[in-house]
Amino acid sequence: MKSSEVDKFEQETGKNSIWKGNITKNFQKWEEGKKIYSREKERISFYLDAKEKIEWKEFIDQNLQFKNFSQLIRKVVRVFINNPSSILQTRFSITDHDFYYFIHQIKEELTLIKGNAELIIQERNLTLQDSLSKKLDLIIDSCRAIETKINDIDQVNDYDILIVDDKEETIRLLIEFYKSYDIQCKGVLYASEAIKELERVQPKVLLLDIMLVDMNGIELYDLIRKNHKYDPIKIYIITAFPRDTLKKQLGDRSVEGSFFKPFNFSELETIVTLFEN
Repeated sequence: MKSSEVDKFEQETGKNSIWKGNITKNFQKWEEGKKIYSREKERISFYLDAKEKIEWKEFIDQNLQFKNFSQLIRKVVRVFINNPSSILQTRFSITDHDFYYFIHQIKEELTLIKGNAELIIQERNLTLQDSLSKKLDLIIDSCRAIETKINDIDQVNDYDILIVDDKEETIRLLIEFYKSYDIQCKGVLYASEAIKELERVQPKVLLLDIMLVDMNGIELYDLIRKNHKYDPIKIYIITAFPRDTLKKQLGDRSVEGSFFKPFNFSELETIVTLFEN
């Protein structure tokens, strides 16, 4: 028959006081006044490479309150428990100026490298040595592999406006303008990138430039409007063309509106009303 002490122990800890006819060690510790945890301790392992070990050593040299990983982990866990929402809501924004500029600079350099390699093969195909030809093929394949990795990084999973313009400066300006209204944007330089984006994400608004590198903006408009799943997307033209020229380019095509460079920001604000609840 269980004693009151045994019942108290089991109620407090959720553990057995007797196992296979023997008094458990946890019960003995409890009787001695030692703390018994109701949950088993979780074992956490960290694996650091050589570079991270050096960085960790530099960190603890400057932050003496953290002499080991356990102290750092306890501190981080306490911060998270006290304010979990702030940590959970923290996210990296693709619209950051430096990151956006860096990504597209890499893309431009890769385009030059790959393009020149392809031109050499095309123009000198008959006179190239086999070993040199293989090296150029390797360069092209490597560029394509890097482009794929960059495209995987350079993605926003959800946004409100897709901007298609061949000028990075214009894209950055529009992103920052609408960011001030808490409207998320994504910008691409090429029509081909825009098509891939629309296959992945369907924004509410498309800001489309007429002069693009790989395709005329009107041609891209026609491709989009041929696919009825994109019907809900509102298309606005952004251009440096005069109004009369744009009118001739559009013909009988219907757009939600047009913004002429240099932009009048009061006109750009008309899009903001689309996102007001």
